[in-house]
Amino acid sequence: MVPGANGSGQNQSSGNATGNQVYGWKKIDVYWYYLDEVNGIMATGWVETGGLWYYLYPFAGVDAGKMLTGWQYINNEWYYLETDGGTGEMNVGWKKDGDKTWYYFFRMVQWHMMVGLILIKNGTGLIVAG
Repeated sequence: MVPGANGSGQNQSSGNATGNQVYGWKKIDVYWYYLDEVNGIMATGWVETGGLWYYLYPFAGVDAGKMLTGWQYINNEWYYLETDGGTGEMNVGWKKDGDKTWYYFFRMVQWHMMVGLILIKNGTGLIVAG
């Protein structure tokens, strides 16, 4: 599956083998990068496309712009970026980690991982202990 997005970026862009500017998602070696749909500049940080969120390595250097996957601690919050198929989209709702531990990700102002005991009643969750 190819991710999709749009966001801010470093002042880097990419072309294909014929030298034409490339836009959108581009896989280089084993890593995915996103090049802005308008100007082709490589995006970094949070990027949203098609209603899904992705996180691209935000700091300058050799890793700049690489799509991150798995558990990531970003701005004092935990996020899970999908690893199945290397899609990288931010997990929302329930996520089972391994054989036994369940996590719930929800959105207030931004997406967060729910911590504590969660009571489920009529399909809604309520956190009762942190």
